[in-house]
Amino acid sequence: MNIWVNTPSETDTKNTPYTLTRFISIAIWSAIIIWSLICGAGSLFQIFSLNQQAVELARIQAQERFTSQALMLTNPMFMTREAHKFSRDNSALLGHLTSLRPKGADNKPDSWEKKALFLFESGEQEVSEISDLNGKEHLRLMRPLITKESCLLCHGQEGYEVGDIRGGLSVSVPLQPARKIIQTQIIISAVGYCLIWLLGLVGIRWTGGRIRSQVLQNEQTQLALQESEHKVHNLAQAIEQSPASFVITDLDTHIEYVNQAFCHASGYDKEELLGQTINILKSDKTSPETYTSLWRSLARGKPWKGELYNRRKDGSVIVEFCSISPLLDHNGHITRYVAVKEDITEKQYLSKELEQHQHHLQELVEERTREVVQERQRAEDANKAKTRFLSNTSHEIRTPMNAIIGLTHLLQKSDLTQDQKKKLEKIDTSASHLLSVINDILDLSKIEAGKLTLENSSFSLTELFEHIHSLLKFQLEDKGIYLTIVNHGVPDWLQGDVVRLRQALLNYIGNAIKFTEQGGITLTSTIEQKKDDDYLIRFDVEDTGIGIENSKINDLFKPFRQADESTTKQYGGTGLGLAITQNLASLMGGQVGASSTPGQGSTFWLTGHFKTAQAPLEGPADKTESCESELRKQFKGLPVLLADDNEINMEVATELLEDAGFIVEQAENGRIAVEKARAHSFELILMDVQMPVMDGIEATRLIRMQPAYENTPILAMTANVYKEDQEPCIEVGMNDFIPKPVDPDAMLRIIGNWLTRNKNSSATEPLQKAPPVETISDNNAPGNIPDSSSIDFAALRQTFGDNIERQHQILAKFMLQMKNVSDDIHTGYEANDCERVAFLAHKLKSSSRMVGANHLSDICLAMEIAGKEGNWSDIMQSYPEFEQALRILEQEIRTIISSDET
Repeated sequence: MNIWVNTPSETDTKNTPYTLTRFISIAIWSAIIIWSLICGAGSLFQIFSLNQQAVELARIQAQERFTSQALMLTNPMFMTREAHKFSRDNSALLGHLTSLRPKGADNKPDSWEKKALFLFESGEQEVSEISDLNGKEHLRLMRPLITKESCLLCHGQEGYEVGDIRGGLSVSVPLQPARKIIQTQIIISAVGYCLIWLLGLVGIRWTGGRIRSQVLQNEQTQLALQESEHKVHNLAQAIEQSPASFVITDLDTHIEYVNQAFCHASGYDKEELLGQTINILKSDKTSPETYTSLWRSLARGKPWKGELYNRRKDGSVIVEFCSISPLLDHNGHITRYVAVKEDITEKQYLSKELEQHQHHLQELVEERTREVVQERQRAEDANKAKTRFLSNTSHEIRTPMNAIIGLTHLLQKSDLTQDQKKKLEKIDTSASHLLSVINDILDLSKIEAGKLTLENSSFSLTELFEHIHSLLKFQLEDKGIYLTIVNHGVPDWLQGDVVRLRQALLNYIGNAIKFTEQGGITLTSTIEQKKDDDYLIRFDVEDTGIGIENSKINDLFKPFRQADESTTKQYGGTGLGLAITQNLASLMGGQVGASSTPGQGSTFWLTGHFKTAQAPLEGPADKTESCESELRKQFKGLPVLLADDNEINMEVATELLEDAGFIVEQAENGRIAVEKARAHSFELILMDVQMPVMDGIEATRLIRMQPAYENTPILAMTANVYKEDQEPCIEVGMNDFIPKPVDPDAMLRIIGNWLTRNKNSSATEPLQKAPPVETISDNNAPGNIPDSSSIDFAALRQTFGDNIERQHQILAKFMLQMKNVSDDIHTGYEANDCERVAFLAHKLKSSSRMVGANHLSDICLAMEIAGKEGNWSDIMQSYPEFEQALRILEQEIRTIISSDET
């Protein structure tokens, strides 16, 4: 395709006024040339003016041209730059060829072009925007340069392929000239219009007065008459030379007078107009309603204003704003019509063009607003999905940990060798450490979601310090360092969230123990501010450890950040503790901070608001007596209903309860629990939340409807720790929560608390959560894991120790449960029942993880997720692998049991 553009010469350009029409004309031609280059890449383009020779191919650099047989073509990129130069020399329109991989400095993109190039990569075909360029407002438009097959001859060696976006071509049109021209024309038109009206009204009024004066006063002197004629002449001259069009007609609209501006606007000479009717200008563009309104106003002797579409002598139609008024004689009769007109054709065109731009901008703003709303909705959905994922993950981790911690507790009470006791202590410590990490992750998630709230209860600062010391006693003894606690005048009994305060102080002191090899740690409490019963209390934890560089202190309070990577490798940790402490202090209305000297130690501090509280009248309970012995003494033989669908979890909980002296009745699901509650009387009910047939929430609702169980404590056993997961339990009448994995001491303490309350009062108590037990440990010693393709024996030993007989019992029970559940899953699979498959896969997943069948557990998790989402294709994809895993696992379990028996 060949494009030849004949442009104005330099002399013509200088002598031509810079009007809006010329500006738009040059801009359009420049844009046509630039865009033609995009569409016609590979063709020959030549640009010349009247005073300029055509660009010769001989002066084009060798690397910017190529030869195909006998035809020599100019490189499209060279011609693009020629077009850019042409547009810069003849108009204010700017073109720019750019790329994310520019060949030269001239092709580097600016910030706006770079943003557009990235949008092209994501699929956009055009980007436009009004923005500043070199300090001036421009309308910017950009389209991508897409690699075609003909482009590969030059660009193929650069790694481009057909369809790749190798850059973009932008066009920038300045808006200031157009706006300046419009503004100037509006001002000129407004001033001229006002002047014409003013002069016309003054002249008409003054002329009429003089005429009446001449009729009434025939004896006026000649001098006065001459002065009057002189003034009338001046007025007539002003109208004649006015830029506005004037026309006067008789009552039949025959033209009696027109000024020069009228002749110029209509294209007729004055002689051609005089005597003609005004219909000589009439076109078919003006609506009949407009003429009806015009003549109705004139007939009533009132002026009319409006727009008329009039036809010029050459046939073109112009739009004029007309003000037509009737001329009245001294008797009030209409004698003539006078009209003042202004050509607003160009002004109307510019107004419509501006309106179109504004409409386009409005559409862009609305589109961007919709995108922002969608992005925000996606972000909210992602945050909800993350929260749900963490809740589900916590549930899956806590369920097997329930057996690990519970069975470890039971094994520690049996006759053990010293080596076995040490191994169990390591299992218990590692499980507690893992639980602490899980809690940290959940706390951080709750903080980010704004769902972490503080409790408000009375507590003793002395008891808090003693509890912290008892938790860290063995760690302090192992490292041979001391912990000194100093209270500078802080009241002993305070009101606030003791659990979160203890968590924050344990984070500080645990870190201090971790990084201190000799010397000790000092915990200090002081009053910073006091107002009535409100105290701002500061807690300082000072150590003699390795210290930290001051430049790295601020980063420590950010999630997943530590002083450096070597610290993580040597001392461990997730980097969440200090970030959580900072957020806890903020919830308490305080702040956090630190100071340190490398090699000498560090001081970490936090502040929080607390109110003073009254000490309870009754003294604290004897802590030397264990919860288990106390329960056995007070409630031995008490009937308890335990509902849980997980056989292993039920076995652990049953043994813990029976050791405490309770008589335990088991129920495998909610429906059986309801039936047994109707048939027998129970003083305590422990209810799992997620169960088959009937879940724990529905079972609790039905049990609470029975008068006999109106005040019976019902405690939820759940691994879901989020508040939204616990609220349905509260609504149906559950009193408290025993979190999974079960901490035996915490579980027995919660049970004892509610049994004591129920014994002393018949009224249903409001929900009060038992405080969680905080532990900090850095013991992470890995155990020896035997090699097996399906079973992780380390999980079995962590839960059941080295008792082979116990392991066989659990594996045998699991194999039986696995066969029953897998048969039910097969039935659901044959019936295409997504919900049934998801529910049963959830049940088998937890037990599989408990005995170390991790591969089977992962397959069950995938089937559960697919079933909950109704994704049957994913279930079909996972089911063959599920059946194969079942066969292999069953064979291995049988082999293990038979070989050990032999």
